[in-house]
Amino acid sequence: MTNIFLFISLNLRAVSYYQWGSIIMIVCLLLFVFVFVYQNQRFSALLKLPVSDKYLRVYEEQPLSSFFNVIIFFLKVISFAFIPFFIITKFIFEKNFSFNLYLQLFTVFFVFFVAKILIDKIIFAIFDISHLFEKTLYHRFSYSNAIGLLILPLHFVLYFNFDSPDSVFYIYFGIILLSIVFNYFISILQFFKLILNHHIYFILYICALEIAPLIFIYHLVTRSKLFN
Repeated sequence: MTNIFLFISLNLRAVSYYQWGSIIMIVCLLLFVFVFVYQNQRFSALLKLPVSDKYLRVYEEQPLSSFFNVIIFFLKVISFAFIPFFIITKFIFEKNFSFNLYLQLFTVFFVFFVAKILIDKIIFAIFDISHLFEKTLYHRFSYSNAIGLLILPLHFVLYFNFDSPDSVFYIYFGIILLSIVFNYFISILQFFKLILNHHIYFILYICALEIAPLIFIYHLVTRSKLFN
């Protein structure tokens, strides 16, 4: 009888342990199905973006200017928020699967991405260089959306197999890093001539709107109550 109660207790703990992650996964699946039904061809083209630029040629527009982009953006933020969450729960607060922690990380990423898009557009307008960089902004935005969607299933696999060896997580973080580098490399390669002709603007852009915000967020997160 004692063994039975122990078994039930462990299973109930397991359900509670994975509960909020399961809800997020179901929400993501529902959004995937909705977008796939709503705009099948566009969704398929976005997923193929790392190997084909058809999406950029056919569906070119500004970030967050359509209902489709809003849903994809939301899924991307969910996906990217898992990256620091895994780092913290695996190597800092071991197996601390706190939903509040994930929610704070999700909020940080959401505010960061939205603010960055708005600040980019404002800076481009002020210096009258919108024609130079808005297209590159949309390209990088689209590539990051595609990467976020493609690695989202991997996040859930790791979430429900969190007892995997550290080497698995090192491979996972390597994949994430390569994906981010790939995003920047493709953008620079596609607009190399434009960047070369306006390299001063590009260097200022990288320093002010790419590197500086990341440093700011790092100090904001490490000094907040998130790690207390």
